[in-house]
Amino acid sequence: MSIFKFDEPVDLSKHMLATYQTLRVVLFVIALTFPLVLWLGGKVSTHRLGLQGSMSAYYHANKDSEREFAAREPGACKPEGTQDCVRLDSGRGVMRNWFVGVLFIISAMLVVYKGYRPAEDVALNFAGVFAVLVAIFPMAWDGPGLPLHGIFAFAFFIAIAYVCIFCASATLPLVKEEKRARYRRWYKLLGYLMVVSPVLASILTFVLNSRSSFFFFAETLGVYAFAAYWLVKTLEIRETEADRLAAIGRLQSPASTGPMDAIRELPVTKTKE
Repeated sequence: MSIFKFDEPVDLSKHMLATYQTLRVVLFVIALTFPLVLWLGGKVSTHRLGLQGSMSAYYHANKDSEREFAAREPGACKPEGTQDCVRLDSGRGVMRNWFVGVLFIISAMLVVYKGYRPAEDVALNFAGVFAVLVAIFPMAWDGPGLPLHGIFAFAFFIAIAYVCIFCASATLPLVKEEKRARYRRWYKLLGYLMVVSPVLASILTFVLNSRSSFFFFAETLGVYAFAAYWLVKTLEIRETEADRLAAIGRLQSPASTGPMDAIRELPVTKTKE
């Protein structure tokens, strides 16, 4: 729809339906750029940060924290009584506001977005809540702390993985038969990647130093799987016009038969004209 066309009626249905497409595209763009914004933002800032050990570390990281961590390397601190290790400057990361802000934006969009199954709506709402909790409860920085940050991050990816594995296929009956298997494989693959990513990150935490960049890339794998899901879903919906069909009452979700429906693929069906 062009704001410069005054000589013809405006089809408001297309205008309103574009909201859902825009939500999916924006989620894709935000997730795709999130790791890059943190890395490049820290690098080009006056703090000149190097790549941090994790995306969550950008909540705390600044020019002083890198020096302070270096001072804590084994043997770097002098014997007790001559010089103490410096105290880490927690919660004052140069990219902290970006980290928290993006998580809040993603949370709001997931809660607002409505899927094609009630179970999908519930899972997306939970994912939105977990995203906020990841921001509210940052990772432990100076010494041990409660692992709430990691728990909520893991729960976020599990909620989205559930959507990919069990809910995303609901609209596949509308896709041409020769393309259904391909879409289904993509959704399953992306869902499994979102499970593997936090597991891999946890393993790396125990096996490697927590400030290793491998942890950052393991997190990024999950974030990019999240981004890819919204891209694939956008392409599928654009191909089938599922949003339009649902808006005019041509689609319906099957009635529930019990709790086990939560882990079944329940396809939508077309209603009669």
